Amino acid sequence: MRFVRANAGAMFGPASASAVGTLAPSMLSNLVVSLEAVSPGIGADLLRSPSGALRRVPGMHNNVFTEVREDSNPASAKINGGKDDPRAVTQIQLASALCERGLIERGAIVDPLEAAAELDRIETRIDAIASGAIVAPPPGTAFEELPPTAQQFYRRHTIDDVTALTAVSQRLSDRLFEDVTVQAQVAASPRRADPIIAAIGGDQAHVLTAGALLSKAGNGAPMQIAEGVLLARGDNGALSVLVDGLRLPVDNDTRVSDLLARIPAVDFDQFTRVPAGGNASGLNTVVQSMMVGKSPRAQSMRLAAKRRIIERTFYGDTAMSYTVGADGRAQLLAGKAAAHTAERLSSRPHSSRHRADTEAQTARIEGFDVARNLRYARAARQQFLASIPSALIAPRAEEVSLKRYAGPISTDDRAAVARSGFQVRHPSHTLDTDYPAVRAALSTVKWETASPVSATPGGKALSPEHMDVRAEGARMVTAANQVARHGRNPELVSAQALIADAKLGEAFAIFKMARSRDHSVRVLTAAHPVPATYRGREAAFAGEVFPAGATFSTKGYTMARSDGAVRGGAGRVRVRYLTSDGMPVSGGDVIESGATFRVVSSEVASDGTVEVRAVAEQVAARVQQQYTAANN
Repeated sequence: MRFVRANAGAMFGPASASAVGTLAPSMLSNLVVSLEAVSPGIGADLLRSPSGALRRVPGMHNNVFTEVREDSNPASAKINGGKDDPRAVTQIQLASALCERGLIERGAIVDPLEAAAELDRIETRIDAIASGAIVAPPPGTAFEELPPTAQQFYRRHTIDDVTALTAVSQRLSDRLFEDVTVQAQVAASPRRADPIIAAIGGDQAHVLTAGALLSKAGNGAPMQIAEGVLLARGDNGALSVLVDGLRLPVDNDTRVSDLLARIPAVDFDQFTRVPAGGNASGLNTVVQSMMVGKSPRAQSMRLAAKRRIIERTFYGDTAMSYTVGADGRAQLLAGKAAAHTAERLSSRPHSSRHRADTEAQTARIEGFDVARNLRYARAARQQFLASIPSALIAPRAEEVSLKRYAGPISTDDRAAVARSGFQVRHPSHTLDTDYPAVRAALSTVKWETASPVSATPGGKALSPEHMDVRAEGARMVTAANQVARHGRNPELVSAQALIADAKLGEAFAIFKMARSRDHSVRVLTAAHPVPATYRGREAAFAGEVFPAGATFSTKGYTMARSDGAVRGGAGRVRVRYLTSDGMPVSGGDVIESGATFRVVSSEVASDGTVEVRAVAEQVAARVQQQYTAANN
């Protein structure tokens, strides 16, 4: 460690040398992994002895995400008995931050603006270490239960700032996740073909193409070609396979046997076994804690690893060399088929030969850590909003409390409707029942009213988050809807999606309460897709989801326009929202996720468009409040 400390002093400066000198040998490899992600090859310079020899370090610290050693399972308890590395995360984070700062100060980043931005992120990490915010609190800890220094940290930093806290843990988990993925990919096996392939193909099943299989099946519906693998034809005629949440494109003339060879079955049972003698390595112990079990983290990591392995095999230049038939017997792929596949792949834009396969790889982030930091940052802002004087707050009318859904629409249909942007509410909540005076007041509304969309939104930004949303509303809505409409598991979406969701939520929190902004009621128009389960049944869709007076909430954020320039047609739902809470952004308006609306009317137009007119719950509540006050 003495020569490592000396090398750190020469490369990064005295502060870095002091931090590196406090690390135990078992932590040094983690520091090297973190720094290699910033500057590849720097680990060799750090570990080189005065004689020129390249020294080796112990294996990765077997718990890089907590302050003490892992002992939650028998294997880790056996190898870690009597060992203790207090403040492991803090020491590694601090050493990495100081070394990175030294690199930048010595000119590692040429662009001065980029260097300044990176230094700001590093200073945020150092501030988090000093305040204790870098270490995850016990699960379920509320913001008010954090130490005062940690609370102050979240109060003085923006949402963008706090995302820097996971930089080091992300690098380390990327390394571990990649090792796990490689191990699982080596152990992957072909999926057993569905008997329908042999039944349709007969003696020629080994050369049966995907297009011919669907054509001979006859009904055009998606069909299972192996366990968990569906072959489907889209509305545009293109084929694709659906597996583990992935949609992978398929050529019509792709052989089914070769297609299955590119979609392996991935098994993680090997990671549940302790190596011979129970002497588990640090890496295996971490893998066990990260990949095995029923925790949300373990399940999401397994799914992400499955997706990455399937994508690598599917888009890669080398498929598995054999398939398994419906009878369970292995069959080698013919050389001609392999040559045919190679020829087809070489001409496809997403082939690895076009250097694009890395773009198709499932990403995995430290989502739970990112989400926790964003949650605390938002809680700090909610405390600030609660302290705003009432004179600056716009009064809100009291809305009706909605019951949980109980009605005739099936769970699957409601889930499909939610993916299109609508949450069906309890049928007992109708416009005439909850707000009886509103329908008459709406008789004078001109639903076709249009006003031009300005490239620059009117008004002023009310907060840093509101300023960002005003400038990049469309991009943020697209990113945030990955979370709102497709599941809230933070490790299966991008960090940009989590940040966009947090910024939009905070922007709407202050936008709705600010008295100074424009509260006038406007008609905003948006288009949504008709759910796949209702294609061809548009009238039933309008009658079940949007009957007159019904209640629905938005599922995800909605980009709308005040000029009504929204495309309709078959397979489209055109909704005219009467609301006072639409947030003007560049190129349109955003309607909040979870905003409740009451259906005024709906019908299916002659061109197949489902036309819906709906009034916001707050607008209806305010009209009812004014009517009640005028008649009492």
